[in-house]
Amino acid sequence: MKPVLKLVLSLLFSGLFLYLAFQPINFQKLGVALQQVHYGGVLLAVVFTLSSYIPRALRWRYLLRSIKSIPHLRLYSPLMIGFMGNCVLPARMGEFLRAYVVGRQESISKSSAFATIVVSRLFDGLSLLFFLWLIAVVAAPDWGEIPVSIGGYHAQLPVSTLSMLFLGGYMTVVLVLVALCLWEEQTLRLIQLLLFGVPHRFKARILDLLRGFVAGLHIIKNLKDLLSISGYSLIIWVLLGISYMPLLMAIDFGTTFPFYTPFLLVAISSFGAAIPAAPGFIGTYHYFLMFALNMVAVGVDQHHVAALAIIAHAVQVLPVILIGLIFFMKEHLSFRTIRAKQMEVNP
Repeated sequence: MKPVLKLVLSLLFSGLFLYLAFQPINFQKLGVALQQVHYGGVLLAVVFTLSSYIPRALRWRYLLRSIKSIPHLRLYSPLMIGFMGNCVLPARMGEFLRAYVVGRQESISKSSAFATIVVSRLFDGLSLLFFLWLIAVVAAPDWGEIPVSIGGYHAQLPVSTLSMLFLGGYMTVVLVLVALCLWEEQTLRLIQLLLFGVPHRFKARILDLLRGFVAGLHIIKNLKDLLSISGYSLIIWVLLGISYMPLLMAIDFGTTFPFYTPFLLVAISSFGAAIPAAPGFIGTYHYFLMFALNMVAVGVDQHHVAALAIIAHAVQVLPVILIGLIFFMKEHLSFRTIRAKQMEVNP
């Protein structure tokens, strides 16, 4: 797909989800809700959010060990530059930028570095699926159904169905990856047969993506590294979940939320942010965060929910942009050259 078309589609997706999220909102009342926020809690949320990048750097060190042993403090700069890139550049170019910076900084293969980033994203997805399954099965055992209400949409979702969906998704991904590692060519042939009817270019893209996952998984050499990477992945998302706690307390919703609410918010909003959208996940993040909060608090004032979405997005994005730009300038990088450098990572 051409870059211009990708950008147009991502902007359309952002516009659609912004409309769905904020269409019923009175912006004057939203402004009042934002003025009433206790911003001390917002600052605490920033601290927890930024602290999650420490285990990210530690996890990346384990993923890179088969290529080169790099102290995690040296990885912090390319890590933050990459996440900054995802917030300000289209098409998640921050991932390529991150691989390019660490490759240049450490004199390692940029393509190999990119493979480790692909694997880290895989562990993120598995961690979030695991969280959602725990929430559905452990944290809400007495729910019969989850009432959902947002933007005029109302439904009752059985918890048993949700838990099976999350567990099924988690186990499917794990089994496919195990099969790819043990029987790569046979599994790819089977997947290719299952993709009959899919246009050739999309099928080729899916198979290339799966080969990239396998190449990245071969980087993990032993069980100790696998456990360390899995452990750091869980720590990352626990810290991000905790970052939502002071945000929920910073806004007067007039109700209390179940203890697992922050983790539900981070899981669902993160999956929403994975949908192609404008830089910074504008629109998709807001919609799915509001959707998640309405799962556990039907009838809560939607202007406060919208205020939470706006502030949470700012907490996740603005500090990362600031820190990433500082490292970006320190590395003497230029946005004008980024597109050309992408070809060095993914020719």
